[in-house]
Amino acid sequence: LGPSEFSEVSIIAAFVLIISFIALSLQLTAAKYYVVYEASSSKKQFPLNRFLTLRISKIAIGLTLGLLLLTWPIASFLNLQSSLSLAILIIGIPTYLIMSVQRGIQLGKQNVLKLSLSYLVEMVTRVVITVLLVAILCYLELGFYTLAVSIGFLLSFIATHFYIKESYVSSQELSHFTWPKEIIVFIALTGLYEFGQIIINNCDLILVKHFFESKSAGLYASLSLIGRMVFFATWSVVGLLIPHVIEQKQKGKAYNKILIGAVSFVGAIGGGITLSCFLLDEIIIQVAFGEAYLSISPLLWKYALATSFFACANVFAYFYMALDQYIPVVLTIVAGMIQALLIYFNHNSLENVVWMQILAMSGLFIVLNIYHIIQFILNEKIKISHRYSLPTR
Repeated sequence: LGPSEFSEVSIIAAFVLIISFIALSLQLTAAKYYVVYEASSSKKQFPLNRFLTLRISKIAIGLTLGLLLLTWPIASFLNLQSSLSLAILIIGIPTYLIMSVQRGIQLGKQNVLKLSLSYLVEMVTRVVITVLLVAILCYLELGFYTLAVSIGFLLSFIATHFYIKESYVSSQELSHFTWPKEIIVFIALTGLYEFGQIIINNCDLILVKHFFESKSAGLYASLSLIGRMVFFATWSVVGLLIPHVIEQKQKGKAYNKILIGAVSFVGAIGGGITLSCFLLDEIIIQVAFGEAYLSISPLLWKYALATSFFACANVFAYFYMALDQYIPVVLTIVAGMIQALLIYFNHNSLENVVWMQILAMSGLFIVLNIYHIIQFILNEKIKISHRYSLPTR
């Protein structure tokens, strides 16, 4: 499509990414409380799947109507040629959020096969439909490529929803069920964390689209798309982390090694991708996007490095969320805001934008490591004090 056209398409993809972080909060909630309720005989009668699906569908419809009213102002701020593509995506929000609740149930069951296949269905549907529509529009020289991408997203949501949905086990009436307090708190706190993720993952792309002309914004969009491989390549580790940690905690088993293993694994993947981007930057850009984008290749490994720091920090945050400790959530939100401010006041060049992200994300990773070390020392002191107090008792 070329850098200018691709800058439009990339904003649509960024909007979907923002929705996906909101959906992720619901997915993690469904996963956590499926594990909790299954382990608690007193709560087994609570129809979690049906309750969340019906309640979230009502909230999603309200969110959709509100966003439809804001479609034109958003399109204007982002310098989009048309707001129709955004409107099509917004219509798909209820389906996407309900689908995410169902994914959370599968994650709680640790049904990795069905969960994995749901992502495969989503991506294959999206790729086939989008490429087909764009190819037809290119052949007919009609344009409207952003609209084609939006339709591809919407149809992939619908296809995945029909694949992942399950019939309700419980036939109980829901009128006498209210939101359990612990679920409200967890959704609110994970929602705050996902807000931090939205800022970290999208503020750079949005600010570049706002401050830079279309060609530069398109070049940066290609950079961010490849650089984010680190985050998404390691998401499966983070996704499985929460139910596994909760399960170990409820069994009274040690879970610190799970964190060490997860961070090491994510760090190894991030380091490997960053090294590949350093050694093969021009080849990667050439294969993925073509010669028109080669000027951005020197920044590729730097963007991958920033994403690697964030991916590792992400493991710490989700680990402590599983333990109902939310200081890392606050730290991540603060880091996201600092990153946005750094980019806002230092955007003289695209390289500056990337360096601001490296600075913010490396700082977050270091702070979360310090937090973990402090928590580990405090827990060891508590264990020692209990060990010495038992004989006295």
